[in-house]
Amino acid sequence: MGYVGSVENDLNLGSVPDVLGGGTQDFTWWRFLAWVLLPLPVVLVVLLSAPAPRLVRRGVLRFVETLLVARVRGPIEIIHFALLIAGLSVTFCIGPMLSSEAEVAKLENRRDPNILVMLLARQYRNERNFWLALFTLSSWAVLWVVYQVNRDKHVLRGKLLALQGKGAAAADEVAFLGNDSARRLERAGDNVAATRPAGTSHPTVDGIVKKDL
Repeated sequence: MGYVGSVENDLNLGSVPDVLGGGTQDFTWWRFLAWVLLPLPVVLVVLLSAPAPRLVRRGVLRFVETLLVARVRGPIEIIHFALLIAGLSVTFCIGPMLSSEAEVAKLENRRDPNILVMLLARQYRNERNFWLALFTLSSWAVLWVVYQVNRDKHVLRGKLLALQGKGAAAADEVAFLGNDSARRLERAGDNVAATRPAGTSHPTVDGIVKKDL
Protein backbone atom coordinates (compact mmCIF):
# COMPACT_ATOMS: atom_id res chain seq x y z
CA MET A 1 0.00 0.00 0.00
CA GLY A 2 2.91 2.30 0.63
CA TYR A 3 4.03 1.92 -2.96
CA VAL A 4 0.50 2.55 -4.25
CA GLY A 5 0.23 5.70 -2.16
CA SER A 6 3.59 6.89 -3.40
CA VAL A 7 2.61 6.39 -7.02
CA GLU A 8 -0.70 8.18 -6.49
CA ASN A 9 1.11 11.13 -4.95
CA ASP A 10 3.65 11.21 -7.78
CA LEU A 11 0.94 11.11 -10.40
CA ASN A 12 -1.23 13.63 -8.58
CA LEU A 13 -4.19 12.09 -10.38
CA GLY A 14 -6.74 14.00 -8.41
CA SER A 15 -5.65 17.30 -9.93
CA VAL A 16 -5.32 16.16 -13.54
CA PRO A 17 -8.49 16.99 -15.53
CA ASP A 18 -9.76 14.94 -18.41
CA VAL A 19 -9.10 17.75 -20.82
CA LEU A 20 -11.00 16.55 -23.88
CA GLY A 21 -14.06 14.96 -22.43
CA GLY A 22 -15.62 14.07 -19.11
CA GLY A 23 -14.27 15.23 -15.80
CA THR A 24 -13.86 18.94 -15.36
CA GLN A 25 -15.58 21.27 -17.80
CA ASP A 26 -13.08 24.08 -17.30
CA PHE A 27 -11.45 25.57 -20.37
CA THR A 28 -8.00 24.10 -20.97
CA TRP A 29 -5.28 24.58 -23.53
CA TRP A 30 -5.92 21.14 -25.01
CA ARG A 31 -9.60 21.91 -25.47
CA PHE A 32 -8.62 25.04 -27.39
CA LEU A 33 -6.21 22.99 -29.50
CA ALA A 34 -8.77 20.28 -30.23
CA TRP A 35 -11.80 22.46 -30.93
CA VAL A 36 -10.31 25.64 -32.44
CA LEU A 37 -6.68 25.47 -33.51
CA LEU A 38 -6.91 22.06 -35.21
CA PRO A 39 -10.28 22.20 -37.05
CA LEU A 40 -9.70 25.66 -38.55
CA PRO A 41 -6.79 24.77 -40.89
CA VAL A 42 -8.37 21.43 -41.80
CA VAL A 43 -11.62 23.11 -42.89
CA LEU A 44 -9.75 25.80 -44.84
CA VAL A 45 -7.59 23.23 -46.65
CA VAL A 46 -10.74 21.34 -47.68
CA LEU A 47 -12.35 24.56 -48.94
CA LEU A 48 -9.24 25.54 -50.89
CA SER A 49 -8.89 22.09 -52.44
CA ALA A 50 -12.53 21.25 -53.17
CA PRO A 51 -14.01 21.98 -56.60
CA ALA A 52 -16.16 25.10 -56.42
CA PRO A 53 -17.23 28.04 -58.60
CA ARG A 54 -14.45 30.53 -59.23
CA LEU A 55 -16.28 33.22 -57.28
CA VAL A 56 -16.44 30.97 -54.21
CA ARG A 57 -12.79 29.97 -54.53
CA ARG A 58 -11.73 33.61 -54.72
CA GLY A 59 -13.83 34.40 -51.67
CA VAL A 60 -12.15 31.60 -49.73
CA LEU A 61 -8.74 32.78 -50.91
CA ARG A 62 -9.52 36.31 -49.77
CA PHE A 63 -10.58 35.04 -46.35
CA VAL A 64 -7.49 32.83 -45.96
CA GLU A 65 -5.22 35.65 -47.13
CA THR A 66 -6.77 38.00 -44.56
CA LEU A 67 -6.56 35.40 -41.80
CA LEU A 68 -3.01 34.15 -42.31
CA VAL A 69 -1.32 37.52 -42.70
CA ALA A 70 -3.30 39.33 -40.00
CA ARG A 71 -0.93 40.89 -37.47
CA VAL A 72 -0.94 39.54 -33.93
CA ARG A 73 1.76 41.85 -32.62
CA GLY A 74 4.42 43.72 -34.54
CA PRO A 75 5.72 41.63 -37.44
CA ILE A 76 4.17 38.42 -36.07
CA GLU A 77 1.29 37.19 -38.23
CA ILE A 78 -1.35 34.62 -37.33
CA ILE A 79 0.39 31.90 -39.35
CA HIS A 80 3.60 32.52 -37.38
CA PHE A 81 1.70 32.50 -34.09
CA ALA A 82 -0.18 29.29 -34.92
CA LEU A 83 2.96 27.44 -36.01
CA LEU A 84 4.85 28.69 -32.95
CA ILE A 85 2.32 27.65 -30.34
CA ALA A 86 1.63 24.32 -32.07
CA GLY A 87 5.36 23.64 -32.24
CA LEU A 88 5.82 24.53 -28.58
CA SER A 89 2.93 22.23 -27.68
CA VAL A 90 4.64 19.36 -29.49
CA THR A 91 7.93 20.11 -27.74
CA PHE A 92 6.39 20.28 -24.27
CA CYS A 93 4.57 16.97 -24.83
CA ILE A 94 7.68 14.94 -25.60
CA GLY A 95 9.10 14.91 -22.07
CA PRO A 96 5.90 13.85 -20.24
CA MET A 97 5.17 11.23 -22.90
CA LEU A 98 8.59 9.61 -22.61
CA SER A 99 8.46 9.82 -18.82
CA SER A 100 5.08 8.09 -18.61
CA GLU A 101 6.23 5.36 -20.99
CA ALA A 102 9.29 4.76 -18.80
CA GLU A 103 7.11 4.50 -15.69
CA VAL A 104 4.92 1.87 -17.34
CA ALA A 105 8.00 -0.06 -18.45
CA LYS A 106 9.40 -0.07 -14.89
CA LEU A 107 6.17 -1.63 -13.62
CA GLU A 108 6.61 -4.83 -15.62
CA ASN A 109 7.61 -6.94 -12.60
CA ARG A 110 5.03 -5.58 -10.15
CA ARG A 111 1.82 -6.10 -12.11
CA ASP A 112 -0.38 -4.29 -9.62
CA PRO A 113 -3.56 -3.64 -11.66
CA ASN A 114 -4.47 -0.44 -9.82
CA ILE A 115 -1.08 1.13 -10.34
CA LEU A 116 -0.92 -0.11 -13.93
CA VAL A 117 -4.28 1.47 -14.77
CA MET A 118 -3.18 4.79 -13.29
CA LEU A 119 0.11 4.79 -15.17
CA LEU A 120 -1.49 3.73 -18.44
CA ALA A 121 -4.12 6.46 -18.10
CA ARG A 122 -1.42 9.09 -17.84
CA GLN A 123 0.59 7.53 -20.66
CA TYR A 124 -2.39 7.50 -23.02
CA ARG A 125 -3.28 11.08 -22.09
CA ASN A 126 0.26 12.28 -22.81
CA GLU A 127 0.40 10.37 -26.09
CA ARG A 128 -2.97 11.79 -27.11
CA ASN A 129 -1.80 15.32 -26.40
CA PHE A 130 1.40 14.77 -28.35
CA TRP A 131 -0.36 13.53 -31.48
CA LEU A 132 -3.00 16.23 -31.17
CA ALA A 133 -0.32 18.92 -31.09
CA LEU A 134 1.65 17.31 -33.92
CA PHE A 135 -1.42 17.03 -36.14
CA THR A 136 -2.27 20.67 -35.41
CA LEU A 137 1.23 21.77 -36.40
CA SER A 138 1.05 19.69 -39.59
CA SER A 139 -2.38 21.07 -40.48
CA TRP A 140 -1.22 24.69 -40.31
CA ALA A 141 1.86 23.86 -42.39
CA VAL A 142 -0.29 22.12 -45.02
CA LEU A 143 -2.71 25.07 -45.05
CA TRP A 144 0.15 27.47 -45.76
CA VAL A 145 1.45 25.33 -48.64
CA VAL A 146 -2.00 24.82 -50.20
CA TYR A 147 -2.73 28.53 -49.89
CA GLN A 148 0.58 29.47 -51.53
CA VAL A 149 -0.08 27.11 -54.45
CA ASN A 150 -3.54 28.58 -55.04
CA ARG A 151 -2.26 32.12 -54.60
CA ASP A 152 0.59 31.62 -57.08
CA LYS A 153 -1.81 30.11 -59.61
CA HIS A 154 -4.08 33.15 -59.53
CA VAL A 155 -1.15 35.56 -59.64
CA LEU A 156 0.23 33.72 -62.68
CA ARG A 157 -3.13 33.87 -64.43
CA GLY A 158 -3.36 37.56 -63.64
CA LYS A 159 0.06 38.26 -65.14
CA LEU A 160 -0.77 36.28 -68.27
CA LEU A 161 -4.02 38.19 -68.67
CA ALA A 162 -2.14 41.47 -68.22
CA LEU A 163 0.33 40.43 -70.93
CA GLN A 164 -2.64 39.86 -73.21
CA GLY A 165 -3.82 43.39 -72.56
CA LYS A 166 -6.82 42.32 -70.47
CA GLY A 167 -6.34 44.70 -67.59
CA ALA A 168 -9.79 44.34 -66.03
CA ALA A 169 -9.66 40.54 -66.10
CA ALA A 170 -6.14 40.56 -64.64
CA ALA A 171 -7.24 42.84 -61.80
CA ASP A 172 -10.22 40.60 -61.06
CA GLU A 173 -7.95 37.56 -60.92
CA VAL A 174 -5.82 38.99 -58.09
CA ALA A 175 -8.49 41.06 -56.35
CA PHE A 176 -8.17 38.88 -53.24
CA LEU A 177 -4.66 40.30 -52.72
CA GLY A 178 -5.99 43.82 -52.30
CA ASN A 179 -6.70 46.90 -54.36
CA ASP A 180 -3.04 47.84 -54.86
CA SER A 181 -2.14 44.55 -56.54
CA ALA A 182 -5.28 44.65 -58.66
CA ARG A 183 -4.62 48.21 -59.83
CA ARG A 184 -1.01 47.43 -60.74
CA LEU A 185 -2.00 44.53 -62.95
CA GLU A 186 -4.86 46.48 -64.47
CA ARG A 187 -2.52 49.33 -65.41
CA ALA A 188 0.00 46.86 -66.84
CA GLY A 189 -2.70 45.21 -68.93
CA ASP A 190 -4.00 48.54 -70.17
CA ASN A 191 -0.47 49.61 -71.14
CA VAL A 192 0.03 46.39 -73.10
CA ALA A 193 -3.29 46.88 -74.88
CA ALA A 194 -2.40 50.48 -75.73
CA THR A 195 1.00 49.60 -77.21
CA ARG A 196 -0.01 46.45 -79.13
CA PRO A 197 -0.20 46.92 -82.90
CA ALA A 198 -3.67 46.61 -84.32
CA GLY A 199 -4.58 43.13 -85.52
CA THR A 200 -1.91 41.37 -83.45
CA SER A 201 -3.05 37.94 -82.31
CA HIS A 202 -2.13 36.38 -79.01
CA PRO A 203 -2.75 33.02 -77.30
CA THR A 204 -5.56 32.83 -74.78
CA VAL A 205 -4.68 32.38 -71.16
CA ASP A 206 -7.02 29.40 -70.87
CA GLY A 207 -4.78 27.54 -73.25
CA ILE A 208 -1.83 28.07 -70.93
CA VAL A 209 -3.28 27.74 -67.43
CA LYS A 210 -6.47 25.81 -66.80
CA LYS A 211 -9.14 27.68 -64.89
CA ASP A 212 -9.88 24.96 -62.38
CA LEU A 213 -6.36 23.85 -61.43
